[in-house]
Amino acid sequence: MAEDHFRAGVLTDYEFLVDKKTWLPTEIKESSAAGIPERIIRFRDLAVNEGFAESLFELEGE
Repeated sequence: MAEDHFRAGVLTDYEFLVDKKTWLPTEIKESSAAGIPERIIRFRDLAVNEGFAESLFELEGE
């Protein structure tokens, strides 16, 4: 349960489903504080930093 970032003062229950292989989210379920389903967000074909050179992520001074 957390405050909804888009609706001040509204508490929302979040349930995250995470892929066991990639550790990336596959689904987020949002429900009201009373348990009423409000929204489901599904992610498909997520990839991390695909096609970017490793040097792009190096911090200055390292």
